[in-house]
Amino acid sequence: MAPAANLVANAGIHPAIVDLMMQGLTGIHYSGGILEQDGEFPGPKYLEVPLHERAGNYFRNGRPFLQRYLPFWAASIIDRLKVMLLPVIALLIPLLKVMPPLYQWRMNSGIRRLYQELDRLDADSDQLQQSSVQELEALLVRLNKIDQQALSLEVPAGLSDRLYQFREHIALVKSNLKGVLQSKEAAV
Repeated sequence: MAPAANLVANAGIHPAIVDLMMQGLTGIHYSGGILEQDGEFPGPKYLEVPLHERAGNYFRNGRPFLQRYLPFWAASIIDRLKVMLLPVIALLIPLLKVMPPLYQWRMNSGIRRLYQELDRLDADSDQLQQSSVQELEALLVRLNKIDQQALSLEVPAGLSDRLYQFREHIALVKSNLKGVLQSKEAAV
């Protein structure tokens, strides 16, 4: 028979080292011997010095939560960074709610910009009957340029229907413009 041994460390010991030591001690001394039961040592009994806070947590709750599921190095980093991670997560939640509508708006902006150009061209073509053949050909060139821009526009599959509708509108304006141009050329 002998008194229980106490493991004593400096008060400034890093908490991660305390966790590692407690895990090592448990691995070595957990299984009982002839005079002690399984799990009796290491334990908070028979102490002659105050128990470290992390060691007390280990005895009450077992291994730290993160170390149960992550390697020690990752759990240690997350444990040290949790003071910084909580504000970052608090900022990310609203950002994640804003991102899908922002992405949708950005993808729609390309089609919207082309629609604005088509509207300006259509406004110019309101007086088609009074326009000369050169003016009509210039409008047709502008329309073909808008059509080429629409062909080169990359949009996600969810917005492809808007792009096809836009191309149908281009075809409608183009057929109207070509009809007026042919009637003007036939009259000349």
